[in-house]
Amino acid sequence: MKIEFLGTSHGVPSADRYCQSMLAEVGDRAYLIDAGAPVADLLTRRGIDFARVKGVFITHMHGDHVNGLVHFLNLSTWYYKNVDLDVYLPDPRGVEQYTALLQLLHHRDIDFGRIRLHVYSAGEVFDDGVLSVKAIPTAHLENGMAYGFLLRGEGRSVRITGDMQKSLEDFPRWDPREKVELLITECAHCSPEVLLERIAAYPAPRTAVTHVWPLHKYDVLAARAGDLHLSFPRDGDVYVLE
Repeated sequence: MKIEFLGTSHGVPSADRYCQSMLAEVGDRAYLIDAGAPVADLLTRRGIDFARVKGVFITHMHGDHVNGLVHFLNLSTWYYKNVDLDVYLPDPRGVEQYTALLQLLHHRDIDFGRIRLHVYSAGEVFDDGVLSVKAIPTAHLENGMAYGFLLRGEGRSVRITGDMQKSLEDFPRWDPREKVELLITECAHCSPEVLLERIAAYPAPRTAVTHVWPLHKYDVLAARAGDLHLSFPRDGDVYVLE
């Protein structure tokens, strides 16, 4: 399994960081987790065939996690006619609005047989025999429609916390049955000190911290980078799990 960080900024893009998005590659298939970055442009520049993308999984419906989605879906409906994928959104209003918007952009009804929009909730969301995705709720939104994910593929597991609440009571508890090789978490909605406490209690062999704001939090986190096996990915960084 390979994880590429397409966007690593917090809620606002910067001169060298797009908003949140990751690309998981397992074998010849690819999957998007969040689409806050301009994913259509980034996939094109990387020479990644849109048809390789078999799933899109959105943690929650904030703009910095979804703003690049409509461009990707629009191109997939009319230009890249070999695309066949499933899109998972946590809020039924998302399915309604994206359906209406894509039809508006085409000025007609379109066939969603190739581009299937789903509403998901907690539990097993997806399994195509290559990658499985489990959704775990967070307390980031008052309406409860925010999640992290557990990805499993090629005998490897990646735990993505998603955006969390300030107290981090929704930070994942360690489960040795998951055998997580990589933990991906955020530090925009909590203090770095509390996050470090939670990471220390979650003994993944590697933790990537992204979606950080304010930026001075990096200094506090970096002081523990060695003993907690922390890294701080930037846009374009690729982590290979072997």
